[in-house]
Amino acid sequence: MSHTPSLPSRFRVHGELGCGGMGVVYRAHDSVLRQVVAIKVLPSHQDSDAAVRRFRREASGLAALSHPNIVAFHEIGEHEGVSYLVMEFVEGDTLRSWMRRRPPLDQVVACFHGICVGLSHAHARGIVHRDLKPENVLIAVDGVPKIMDFGLARRLSGESKLTRTGTILGTAAYMAPEQTMSSEVGPAADLYALGICLYEALVGELPFRADSEVAMLYRHMTDLPPSPSSLRPDLPAPLNALVLRLLEKNPAQRPRSAAEVAEALAGAAAFPTPPVTAQEERLKLIGRSDDLQRLMQRLAACFDGQGVACLLSAPAGLGRSRLLQELSTHLEARGLRVLRVGPAEQPLQHLQDILGSLDTQPAGIAGALGRRLEENGSPAVLLVDDLERLDSFQPHQVVELLRELADFTPRSMPVLLAGR
Repeated sequence: MSHTPSLPSRFRVHGELGCGGMGVVYRAHDSVLRQVVAIKVLPSHQDSDAAVRRFRREASGLAALSHPNIVAFHEIGEHEGVSYLVMEFVEGDTLRSWMRRRPPLDQVVACFHGICVGLSHAHARGIVHRDLKPENVLIAVDGVPKIMDFGLARRLSGESKLTRTGTILGTAAYMAPEQTMSSEVGPAADLYALGICLYEALVGELPFRADSEVAMLYRHMTDLPPSPSSLRPDLPAPLNALVLRLLEKNPAQRPRSAAEVAEALAGAAAFPTPPVTAQEERLKLIGRSDDLQRLMQRLAACFDGQGVACLLSAPAGLGRSRLLQELSTHLEARGLRVLRVGPAEQPLQHLQDILGSLDTQPAGIAGALGRRLEENGSPAVLLVDDLERLDSFQPHQVVELLRELADFTPRSMPVLLAGR
């Protein structure tokens, strides 16, 4: 334990609660408030002018907030040259410790709903946390989550920066892509960090792994996360889609607000959890993240309604179908309609019924698909698995069908992806 700091006599320090880059936190009894409090002290070796201003900025941010899901602020003071911040003492664990116990899904949803409500309160008052992570959320003994440590928070009013040029504020594993480029980030950066925390709480691991902070920041900027359902097949689809929306690279494609996320989480319990078979429990998307990344890049044009045709070719047993399933999840999370066809799902004869055509020739199928998708008007994706095994289809016709579809590219006919 570090040396007990010099504090006014009204405080009786009982021990250290933790320490971090922005100070050391102690548990103490306050004879004036007549209750146990948490006191954050700025160590003497960190008492530069910039550190003191940042410490006071945290106090100013906390003073502007009053919410059950945010640690309460009491006062800021200085004693014998030591700056200190008096806050609510929360009996409980950090979100990190709580997650390690792998709580049931309903508890995870309820916990993150509370975090969202707290974030919404802060954002509504122009305060962005900028360092949301499991260590900065406390879970009280009654299960109520409380956001703490607003040391890196800043107001949206455009106040002068306290960040040195070239310095990145935040924790690499939870930082939004835009935060690596500038400290001038908005609420969407907090939503991205929230998505990382929620991902970790749901599946027990981070979406990205790296050997260094720089490599981690690069992965946030360039890599697509595996969908949570690929690691936990029992997740309800709406919850899986919500996490993927939170982790969008483009801030504009994330949910509009923490309140919107809270509303989505509130409704998550209404969706049934699909049963998990022993085989599904063993399925993991291992070693295919690069393939998924390349496919999403290749299909980027479909988000603008342009036609694209791709052929995924691999021998049986290498996880091709699993990769298509993962791709489908990502596409649906981005608002595209996905029609899956394959011997195990919807044979070609059934597809013919849907299309209203009995033509089994590539040109006829391409035309029927184009007309059907054009009728709906919204972007759609057709994923075809094991195309050469579909009824009345020969392997050489796969390439011919792709060529026909590539030529037939109305605005509403974005994609055919065929696996063989």
